[in-house]
Amino acid sequence: ESDSDIDIVFGTGELKGPLHVDTYRVGPMAVERQPFAMIREMTGDVFSSFPFEGILGLAFPSLSFGGIEPFFERVIKAKLLKSNEFAFYLNTDSDQPSALLWGGVDQDLFDGSIAMFPVVKPHY
Repeated sequence: ESDSDIDIVFGTGELKGPLHVDTYRVGPMAVERQPFAMIREMTGDVFSSFPFEGILGLAFPSLSFGGIEPFFERVIKAKLLKSNEFAFYLNTDSDQPSALLWGGVDQDLFDGSIAMFPVVKPHY
């Protein structure tokens, strides 16, 4: 383990691995010099469901490992989206794909309305 390795303990497990920097591309977005962690060791039941190759933070900066500016903060600063939102679509049919949506929601993926709540403490 070197100084550039991460060791993140969650309530449900632990991740360890080296930090790297690269241009991170998601669809049409590109964030240059984005730090990310490559995972070499995973412990905890939460990680037994599927393999992780790396983690890229979407949380608020207060939850960031080692003061690294999270990916989504850099997306916001670079003004890469019309709306600074992301959403998850979790398909109830495990044989069908789920999705991470950038810039808002897809109205075709849900029925009803969405209730928006203000962030009162930018942490969780």
